Amino acid sequence: MAKIDSLSDSVDATAVAENNDKITAAFQNTLSLDGSSPNTVGTNIDMNGNLILNCAGVVLTDDPTFTGTVTGDDLAAESTVTAGTTVTAGTTVTAGTTVTAGTDIYADNVVLEKASGNGIKVDRDSPTFGWHDIIGKVQPKATGAGFPTRRVYNGGTLADYAFGVNDVVDFVFHIPHDYVPGTDVYFHVHWSHNDPTSVSGNAVFTIYHTYSKGHNQANFAAEKNFTITYNTTDISTTPQYRHRVDETAMSTSGGSASLLDTDDLEPDGLIVATLKMTTLPTFGGGGYLFIHTCDVHYQSTGAPTKQKAPNFYV
Repeated sequence: MAKIDSLSDSVDATAVAENNDKITAAFQNTLSLDGSSPNTVGTNIDMNGNLILNCAGVVLTDDPTFTGTVTGDDLAAESTVTAGTTVTAGTTVTAGTTVTAGTDIYADNVVLEKASGNGIKVDRDSPTFGWHDIIGKVQPKATGAGFPTRRVYNGGTLADYAFGVNDVVDFVFHIPHDYVPGTDVYFHVHWSHNDPTSVSGNAVFTIYHTYSKGHNQANFAAEKNFTITYNTTDISTTPQYRHRVDETAMSTSGGSASLLDTDDLEPDGLIVATLKMTTLPTFGGGGYLFIHTCDVHYQSTGAPTKQKAPNFYV
């Protein structure tokens, strides 16, 4: 508040008027308890580490930034909660709020919008949906030619399925409810070999596949296929027991002669696939190629759908 001038014993009308002006200006520069205007601030308020108490029902808007503890308030769109802040139960964090790394959030429930494509993203600077796997168990043919052989893989007891040329294995992949609609999926082969001496040439895996939506919406499409090829080069680049994960795209928007149509993928759809070992590398020490598992990589919303059947997002 501006300094008020001292008055002499004799009343100076001009000085009184100036002091009254200063008093008026000072009151105009304060917040009002009863809401009398003006009652807005024109710059930041420094609480000097002190709390603002009993703020029940306050709605915080227009890009506020918070540190410390936020309890029982509504964080409106465009708010920013900085690192080190604790957001406790009872606080409503609405769409568009940015909660930065290092913030602890304690909540009884997390409520997401039900619409398609909403969910939990990773990377504050470039937010994107993270990746999950649909694991496929190796299921060899029960009888006849073309099925892998269970062999000792490592040591004297540990075994897995060793593949020869034209050996096949079948998979079924169920599209989960946290799949991000409109995103491509990728096929992975997890494999290794146990030859201690030498390896050369290509490992070629051919994947035959078809897809259908669930819930009596469509028929399984005609079979398509694509290949995954890896050049082993030599034992130093592809050593014994090295766990390799080789992948390629399994879908694309609109589909292709070899790939699924990404636009058709949705929860409860099924991908039925058969992997054939088309080409084997050459092993110089009597080793074998083992396929440990295959999986489909997909981007995840991190959340289920509201509905268990189509339309999943209403």
